[in-house]
Amino acid sequence: MSSRKSALTALSVTGMGGFFLLAGIILLGNVAGTYSISELIHARDTIIHHAQYPLILVLFFMGAFTKSAQFPFHFWLPGAMKAPTPVSAYLHSATMVKAGIYLLARFDPVLGNTPMWSYPLMIVGGFTMLFAAVHSLLRVDLKSILAYSTISALGILTFLIGLGTRDAVIAASVFILVHALYKAALFLVTGIIDHEAHTRDITRLSGLRKVLLPVAIAGFLAALSSAGVPLTFGFIGKDLIYEATLHAGSSLMLVLTVLAVITNICLVAAGFMAGIKPFTGSLPSSFQKYTFLILLCGYHH
Repeated sequence: MSSRKSALTALSVTGMGGFFLLAGIILLGNVAGTYSISELIHARDTIIHHAQYPLILVLFFMGAFTKSAQFPFHFWLPGAMKAPTPVSAYLHSATMVKAGIYLLARFDPVLGNTPMWSYPLMIVGGFTMLFAAVHSLLRVDLKSILAYSTISALGILTFLIGLGTRDAVIAASVFILVHALYKAALFLVTGIIDHEAHTRDITRLSGLRKVLLPVAIAGFLAALSSAGVPLTFGFIGKDLIYEATLHAGSSLMLVLTVLAVITNICLVAAGFMAGIKPFTGSLPSSFQKYTFLILLCGYHH
């Protein structure tokens, strides 16, 4: 029943955003006289100086924010963790939640580089990335931790698109791939843990490296990438984010960088909670009697 409720919530929120987006696209086409993106770029001056430009932005923002779980529309995404783990990995790392980000990036040359475009994206994205990063530390369910860290990552991407500089665009492009790789790995690790230990509660999980060593190695490597440790792909992604904020060229440069650092500190902790903590320490006594069975199932499957 709860799974059906979560599915209806996700469908309702993202579907509502889709209707707003459709209205925005129709209005944009009417203003520019074309629906071709390549031709819309050439009509940019007409669009941004038109009286309907603010309304077009609101409609596009509604579509993008609901799809990519930006505050205050973020609540549907943690509920989506009730899906089977491979579906969650696909959903959270690479597909629908990135659709809103793609939408913003694709239409940035058409609608962007104005205060009405940049400031809402920076404010909403910046608040979402910090809010969700902190919330990820308050969860004990592995999937919930990963869900909130996904929302935070989407906030980072929205924030970078709003920043709009060349460095920010490069950072967003790289971080999309970085996040997809380590987040998919962490979700699949979580699925294996849930299947073998029959719980995702990190307060009950420890010492699983003794029975799931290959999974522990995968979780460790994914956590290192999510933390941005040197020699990992994640390091490149995080470094580019800091470079984008440090070269923002505004009086808010220091504030933006501090905001990015605090967010990433929280995400480092969340990644270690999901990818490393279940495998450290001693195997709980409740699991020890089933060690042979866990080993058999883990390596048989």
